[in-house]
Amino acid sequence: MSLASQRSWDKTWMDLAIDIGKKSTCGIPNRKIGCVVVSEDNTKVLAIGYNGGAKGDDNSCEYRGGLEVKVGSSRCTCVHAEMNAMTKLDPSNPCYKKAYLTLAPCNLCWKLIVNAGIDEVIWLEAHRPENLEKLRELGVKVRPFR
Repeated sequence: MSLASQRSWDKTWMDLAIDIGKKSTCGIPNRKIGCVVVSEDNTKVLAIGYNGGAKGDDNSCEYRGGLEVKVGSSRCTCVHAEMNAMTKLDPSNPCYKKAYLTLAPCNLCWKLIVNAGIDEVIWLEAHRPENLEKLRELGVKVRPFR
């Protein structure tokens, strides 16, 4: 695949991740997060996710401005975009999997990405560079969206 063709696919999938993230009800500024997982040949969308409530539950955000509602070290009390996407993946599908993330993963989500068998992560906005380094150490290809 040519470099120009790959950039075109990267833009397609990142645009979809951005659009999916707009479904989020997150009240934290700049945290409308989206995740799209696709096959290496770009012919299949394997899973999508955005940060929000549990299936069937209230999809409202518990974050209230300066009032910190924390789960561990995170201000986010919802199911993260990566979590939502990883739960939808078919574990019996052995194909190479690329995940497009609008925000690089948190401390929990990078672990889910590894355990879900994601081979490559393409991220739009950096967040916790140490988590990207951990993905690299564990064999996941990591690159910024360009």
